[in-house]
Amino acid sequence: MTGLPQGFRLLRSVQRVLPGQGGKPVRHMVLSDGLVMLSVFVEPPPPEHARLEKVGNLHGAINMATSYQGDMQLTAVGDMPQTVMMALLKGLHVNGKGD
Repeated sequence: MTGLPQGFRLLRSVQRVLPGQGGKPVRHMVLSDGLVMLSVFVEPPPPEHARLEKVGNLHGAINMATSYQGDMQLTAVGDMPQTVMMALLKGLHVNGKGD
């Protein structure tokens, strides 16, 4: 993975199966700059007609953003403003293995 904003680093990267994913593995990466923690999930995208970039609030200061990179869907969840989170996702370059 490249394109992390200055000060951010990859703390953890694991592959896991999440509920509701039909048994398909999802890459889960945890990023931080020491103040903000952000989870980024990398997975195959939904069908072409459903490829919508979106942002939303999950609860309190926890937001989410979804973007697409080639044949991967990237979803970020964390305590970061929605517009900043989307910009971070668009700046990331993740290889096919989610590293």
